[in-house]
Amino acid sequence: MTQTINLFDPDTGATLENVPVNEPSKKVNTDAYLEFVNAVTSEPSKNADAFEYRIQELRGEGFETHRLLTAAVGMSAEAGEFTEVVKKIIFQGKPVNEENMFHLKFYLRPFSTQFNII
Repeated sequence: MTQTINLFDPDTGATLENVPVNEPSKKVNTDAYLEFVNAVTSEPSKNADAFEYRIQELRGEGFETHRLLTAAVGMSAEAGEFTEVVKKIIFQGKPVNEENMFHLKFYLRPFSTQFNII
């Protein structure tokens, strides 16, 4: 028997009842996966001392790691904001209006101005 769930959309208040949930066809060996992840993860990602050593090594080369990390975290945050607007337009039926287009351009601007995209 197929399992079903009810989904609630807090933005619209709508409820979808008895939505079928597919059973996974394969079981994941989590121990093997964790072993794989550990094998391919760098030492500075797993060990704080190795991480600090790498930061000092890069600082000695004049590389501004703190700026790169700030940019990466900022880009991730902005990508999430951009994706939220896309989700609302495509999946939630929000209009493609001046306000939503403003937000899309606003979130893209820091990355696109150097390429004359916007």
